[in-house]
Amino acid sequence: MPTLDAALAELRRSFERFDPLPDSVWADVRRPWRLRAVRRGEVLTRAGETERTLSLVVEGVQRLSFLADGREVTVAFVYPPDLSGVPDSFFLQTPSAYALDALTDGQVLAADHGDVAALLDRHRELERWAWKLFAAAGAGRAKRERELLTLSAEDRYRRLLREAPHVLQLAAQKHVASYLGMSPETLSRVRSGRS
Repeated sequence: MPTLDAALAELRRSFERFDPLPDSVWADVRRPWRLRAVRRGEVLTRAGETERTLSLVVEGVQRLSFLADGREVTVAFVYPPDLSGVPDSFFLQTPSAYALDALTDGQVLAADHGDVAALLDRHRELERWAWKLFAAAGAGRAKRERELLTLSAEDRYRRLLREAPHVLQLAAQKHVASYLGMSPETLSRVRSGRS
């Protein structure tokens, strides 16, 4: 089980993915974050609720989803060292269109909206970080949309196998199939090489 110091070091790496943080800024940034255990099946954010927490996944896998015509659609899997939460709901403090739930037991390093907002107000470096975070998220979403529209079922599966093989071990087949934009039956055929 990671220590608070190890989790904070990972958080700093996450922030510094875009730009280095001066030690004086980091000393302030690290203060509000707390380790929290999450349990398999725990709903971390409900659709329609406003996201109040920004988290770094330290251990475990989470799933972002929404309901469409009575069925769950998996949008993303979140795992270490990803930031977790529903970003638009968190930063804009509006109701979430998505649900976020834990697929496995795990740990997150979490900070409340008020604390993060105060940090953004105090440190221009963090405001730039938030802009770059949104830009990276938008680029990731565009890449995923292109893949769903242009790649075959087999290619989407191979990409997931290459980029996040652990998700295939930890997530239910119906969630993986939904994420890949196919039925569980098609996923089964793709996995067995019978497509």
